[in-house]
Amino acid sequence: MKNKYETAFFNSYISIHQKSIERFILSYVKTNGDALDLVQSTLECAWKKMYQLKNQEKAKSWLFSIAYNEIKKYYRKKKVERTIFISNMSDNNEIERVEDKAGDFVELFVKKEDYLRLHTAIKKLNEKNKHLIWLRYVEELSIKEIAEILEINYNSTRVYISRAKQELKEAYQSLELE
Repeated sequence: MKNKYETAFFNSYISIHQKSIERFILSYVKTNGDALDLVQSTLECAWKKMYQLKNQEKAKSWLFSIAYNEIKKYYRKKKVERTIFISNMSDNNEIERVEDKAGDFVELFVKKEDYLRLHTAIKKLNEKNKHLIWLRYVEELSIKEIAEILEINYNSTRVYISRAKQELKEAYQSLELE
């Protein structure tokens, strides 16, 4: 039985990352049902292993690591080919937030077009680079946290992210030429 502090911490801090974890898992699995099952098992595992979390500031990356391990377990069991669904990774609320902030129709249109072009460019990236861009710039995880989640060393992670950014830049620029 968890004490009141642990329960309150889990409910107030770790559970706030549930939507991010859902999007992360949806980017790896094909069906919503499987993704929700993985979210459930991730949160259950986090609840059981909460004693392992030494630094509360690292709760988000710790939770993503658990989710990543649950995804790996899922694929070991299923032995299916992974497909990424980038459209599930972004909220349509991004465009709505731009609408709320923009006072000028032209500015709004340009921002929407840029967002849609960026979204299309991200879809063109290979699976590994999509995940790196998403973790770094959507989830705003540090390079160290991403390295821990993906279980690769820090310097390699920096190089992979740099290459992913370069590929994204090239994909984005190719869309401008079309």
